Amino acid sequence: MIGLSLSFCIKDIIEGRVELEKVEKIITGTFFTDRDMFHTGMKHSYCPTYWRKDPERALQIAMDLWDAGKLDQPRRRGEDPPNIHDGHWRLP
Repeated sequence: MIGLSLSFCIKDIIEGRVELEKVEKIITGTFFTDRDMFHTGMKHSYCPTYWRKDPERALQIAMDLWDAGKLDQPRRRGEDPPNIHDGHWRLP
């Protein structure tokens, strides 16, 4: 599966709707230039809001995806982020 929203996709994973092992990648609307910046952003913005049911697990999943190169940030290439109007998951 390919996710189109970091916040909603990881929320689906921690809430048991999607298995992490089935995630090929997540195309995000974020714009983080390095791992430390990403970690800080996730911890202070995403964990207390989108991922409040299990913030520690969600942060670990986000960092694992970052480290595995499974997060694509089109905005870093000057491209538009994905549109999730029709949902935030796609089959490859």
